[in-house]
Formats: sequence, C-alpha cells, structure tokens
Amino acid sequence: MLCSMSGQGPTFAQHQTAGQQGEMSTDFLAEDVVSPELAAAMIRLAPANPFCTKSYAEAMRALGQQGWLLGTERGGELIAGCYGFLSSGHLNRSLEISSLPDIPCDDAFWDGLMRFCSLHGITYLQLENSFLSGRHIPPLPGEVERRDIRQYVLDLGDPGWERKVARKHRQNIKRALETGATLRRTAGADACREHVRLMAMSMERLRKRGEAVSGAGVERQWSLCFQFTQKRAGELFQAVAGSEVLSSAVVLRAAEGAYYESAGTSPEGMKCGASHFLLYSIARVLREESVRTFNLGNAEVPGDPGASNPGLELFKLRFGATPVSVESATFYLGSNLRRRLTAAAHSLRQSGSALLRRIGAVGRGLQLSASVLDPCSAADRVLALWPPCNRAQHHRLESRERGRV
Repeated sequence: MLCSMSGQGPTFAQHQTAGQQGEMSTDFLAEDVVSPELAAAMIRLAPANPFCTKSYAEAMRALGQQGWLLGTERGGELIAGCYGFLSSGHLNRSLEISSLPDIPCDDAFWDGLMRFCSLHGITYLQLENSFLSGRHIPPLPGEVERRDIRQYVLDLGDPGWERKVARKHRQNIKRALETGATLRRTAGADACREHVRLMAMSMERLRKRGEAVSGAGVERQWSLCFQFTQKRAGELFQAVAGSEVLSSAVVLRAAEGAYYESAGTSPEGMKCGASHFLLYSIARVLREESVRTFNLGNAEVPGDPGASNPGLELFKLRFGATPVSVESATFYLGSNLRRRLTAAAHSLRQSGSALLRRIGAVGRGLQLSASVLDPCSAADRVLALWPPCNRAQHHRLESRERGRV
C-alpha cells in the first residue's frame, strides 16, 4: 500500500496490477478533507444519488461522524467513489457506507477498503450497495450478516407516472385537498421539532398495533432533520391545513435523484389522506425540478429489519413505485478478545439497571460506570450476532442505531 500526505489530507492508494504493459493502474483513494474539485467529481459520477453529495457529507460530519471520501482513481481522475463515516463506541470503531459505488467484486476498491479498515482500527463494517447499481457486495472477511432489502423507486422520468397512481390513493389525495391541505417547503428548528413530533405519533400507532418499534431518540431525530436541512442535503416538506401540520417528510436531494428519508403523520392527517397528498405533491415538485429518480425507501418495520410492513409496502407500490433489491452486509473485523469483551459489556448494560434495583443499590451510593450503563452503539452490539451467518440465516440489527456513538 502506498501512503502519501497531500494538502487535502492523508491519501491512501493501493495499486492494482495493470493487465497490459503501459496500461494505467487503478489506485484506491481515501480523503478526509475533500476538495471542491473532488466533491464535484463525485457528483458527476452519481448525479442521482443523494448519498454522494458534499452537503450530505457535511451534514453527517455536523452530527459528529468523521467523514471520508473513499474510491478509486486512474491517472489522477476519480472513477468510482462513495462517502464513508467513522464513529466510535466504548469498545469498537465502526465504518458505515450507505451507498457503495457501482463496481465489480474484483475491483481494487475492496482490497483498498480492507487496508483502510486495518489502518484505522475499524472493527465493525456496515455496507449497503446502491439501488442504482444492484451490484453484489463481495464475501469479505468477518461476515456476520447479509440480507436483501427491498426499496421502492418512482421513475419520475416516465411521462405516464401519474396514471399509475392507484384509484384509492387518488381518492385520499382528493379528500386531503377538500380538507384544505396545501404543500409547504420549510426549514428551521421549530419545523424540525414538528416533524419529529409527527414521527413519534406514527411510531406510537405501530406500537399499538403490536409491531416492533425502536430507533434513534427524539434529540437524535431532531438533529438529523435539522442538519440535513441546514446543510441543504435535504428538504423538509409538510402538508398543512391552516396552521396545523398534518404530515411531514424529509427528502434527501441530489441533482437528478431524491430519497424519502423520514416521515410522520398526525391522527387527523391519517383520517384525511394527508400522507398520500404529501408524497404525491413532493413527487410532482421533484419532477418539475428535473429529478428523475425518487427512492421511497424500504417497507421494513422500524427497529425490526427483515420484517416487512405490508401496509407501508402497498402505500409505496400504489404510487407506481418499482421494487428494487438492495444488498446490505455487516462484517466484524476485531479480535476474539474484543468480541468477548463487547458481548460481556452488552450483557451488563442490559442487566445492570435491573440488578441494581433488585439489590437496592440505587440511592445508597453504589453506582456503575456510565460507560457501562449508557446505551451502546451498534458497533458494540454486533457481537451478539456471533458466530458469522450465511445467506440463509437472517440475524437482525437495529438499523437506525447502527451509526450512533
């Protein structure tokens, strides 16, 4: 591996042997300080991918994660790239890549990525491929979990898209319009708080139906919404009637693509079809602004990856969305000792508070370290999945927690 220092931060390059004499080699590239030129090259490579914008990387950095541009170059030109984000738990360090570049399994990128993980002490690696590529993630060392995720994608470039919207959806949209619903594009701390409040209402409805619900806390969700909108990685759309917000959604943006990041609807909004009106209105706005691909995300039960929500699936399909398979894989790269320590710490976190209550220690000065009792990151939980599984086994992670420090 070649390692050099540039004015833009440390760069790591792993050379791929050229197939013919005189052919340029492909080098692995890792930059933690991304120049405007390199960021622009990323956008040119993936103009429809909201996870490849500089604004998305800036938002994630503002949330406390260390961002890196990872990819390959040839002759000084970026030929594939993605953003990866590092975060640290008490025992592990994680790297998460939400949208891998469109590359084959034998590309120099993979060898370079593993060397990067070794150099930076990464023990937990979470990868997801891009819905635009459909490429498989290669069988890297330390595989713990691999699963397919079904996402739902609207082709806004299809001139007949609106005719594909189901009649029942059209009826709900009409009912919302009769209620006086209008579309608002907004930002700011108060708008983000309202968004999170509506998200909490939606989660409570799922909980009352007996579905597994977990995810980032209120403050974390507010921070995500606020930073996405402040850094212009995304936009906040809301369906309002008078002064009341009925439904709200955060949409991540790229020049030619968008991603339905999160949403919530009030009980009143549910009654009048506000969520249908909101999504339909957002799609129309995006199409007018030359966005051709609108990814509506998956239809999994929050906090229970692998378990589908049939109602949410129908909601997205009836807008004319096409199911697209996306692959996700988790790898543990740490030592056996660290794995055992992590599993023990996880067990102690789960049982510590209950144990203290049983022995009456609370209030008598006996305390456990906050580093033990505080909720652990997904990087510190992953070892509960050990030993590694194959494709037929589907262990479950709490996906919304996987990047938390």
